Amino acid sequence: MILDKFKLDGKTALITGANQGIGKAY
Repeated sequence: MILDKFKLDGKTALITGANQGIGKAY
């Protein structure tokens, strides 16, 4: 259960980071 939450948080962090990177690019 903790691992699943960690994986989900990790995916969210990657998506958020990608969105921020795109925002900076523009």
